[in-house]
Amino acid sequence: LLGGATLGILKGRGSLQDIDQQGLFGGMVKWQVSISRVADIVPLLEKAFRIARSGVPGPVFVELPLDLLYPEDVIREQLLSKMSSGGTKNNKQKRTSIFKKMEILYIRYYLYRLFGKASTEPHYESAPLPVATCKATNNQ
Repeated sequence: LLGGATLGILKGRGSLQDIDQQGLFGGMVKWQVSISRVADIVPLLEKAFRIARSGVPGPVFVELPLDLLYPEDVIREQLLSKMSSGGTKNNKQKRTSIFKKMEILYIRYYLYRLFGKASTEPHYESAPLPVATCKATNNQ
């Protein structure tokens, strides 16, 4: 089961789509994960399929925040476009300017962590996942 979530930067901050999906599906799935980096999408989806098909087949839940599903330039523009430095004429504006700079640094760090290694990691074709299933014996 694939589930969408609010932007990772808004998670846990009362965003409209921010619900505890992990808690909601926790007792109903074999395994669950919330992906937080683009570089982790393929490995974690492969792991989810492997777990879902192994042993007694069953559901798994993978949560994908919206910012992982859009191109980096779109997310970068959306998050940084509203940040403008502006002038500093008095102490209040100077303080506001410092907070804006801290906010911009935080967003840049978030974007680096989100997209950091996605373009440098090699893309590879993986072999089909092995299927291991439990079969009933004649006595069952």
